Amino acid sequence: MFESDSPSPAAWPPENVVTQIDRTVNGVPEMIGDSYFPGGRVLAGNNAGATIGSFEFTSRRVNIAENNSPFLQERVFVVYRRFDEAVEGHATNLLGAVANSRESVQQVTAGFEWMPFQHPWSIQAQFTYTTNLDFNSPNVSLDGTGVGSSTVIWKRLLHFTPTSALSAGFGVHWLMDNETLGTIAGTPVRLNEEGLYVQPFAGYVNYGSPCWFHQYFLQFSVPVHDNRLEILNPGRSTGIDDPVLFHADASVGYWLYQDSYARHLTGVAVIGELHYTNNLEDTDQFTLVDAGGNNFVLSNNESDMDYLNATLGVQIDLYDQTSIRVAAVIPLASKTFDVAAQIGINRRF
Repeated sequence: MFESDSPSPAAWPPENVVTQIDRTVNGVPEMIGDSYFPGGRVLAGNNAGATIGSFEFTSRRVNIAENNSPFLQERVFVVYRRFDEAVEGHATNLLGAVANSRESVQQVTAGFEWMPFQHPWSIQAQFTYTTNLDFNSPNVSLDGTGVGSSTVIWKRLLHFTPTSALSAGFGVHWLMDNETLGTIAGTPVRLNEEGLYVQPFAGYVNYGSPCWFHQYFLQFSVPVHDNRLEILNPGRSTGIDDPVLFHADASVGYWLYQDSYARHLTGVAVIGELHYTNNLEDTDQFTLVDAGGNNFVLSNNESDMDYLNATLGVQIDLYDQTSIRVAAVIPLASKTFDVAAQIGINRRF
């Protein structure tokens, strides 16, 4: 039926290929993902060497594998995620009393994927909003303003058969000029998050049996612009570089039920995934001193990454074009949150 594995762009998509791939590779659910990586930490100590407070700020990166497939799609989507106990604030007053707060992080992502002119490549654009730590104590406070970021992903199909597809591409992820304001020991602190990241990736999906399917992503996240910490009394600032990250993601699923001709419920699948993240270089650590002689150390929680998370989820297909999925994420190594839950909706065209 197929004369070549890679059709010419002018012939994309051939009629006899579309029918078969819609039943196989194109029908594979998008990978769910785990989505949260720790951001940075500001630690303050007085001139006697004692710690007086610290706070963390939330993740600034995305993973291409999140709610994505190695195969090309035309769709719109929205995903909500909640990560329990993911960021922390700490304060010690002059009498030695300690205040701690560990809060959950919530994240909403909305976007679309589009295949222009039916060529074998797609463009995906999405916006993500992530809540931040809201912590108030007599010595340390953080305003809790959320972090907004945008991502554009270009994906090119390199090879396909009716039951498999290989693709590659890159994403560009940038922060939306976010400011995080806080106070430690009476000194105002401002973090300007202006990071920019380039994210090359490759993905493979296989649907070799009527029920089982599996897919994989490999990705690098390369920072090209740093973030800045400012101590506002006196006015001093420094930048911090994020490390290059490596991501490896694997997903296996099984269709419990599938019927494209059903009136309402057209599919139910269970999905299990593993997500690994590691930093390929160390990050810098900077110290600033305020007018009172207190030291402020800006460090990056991404400097010692070796994370492994498991994701378990269920996808329900309705009317053969809309999918609803619910999932839980459990850290297996280098725990950065207790547990995560997510719900997502994809509408294909």
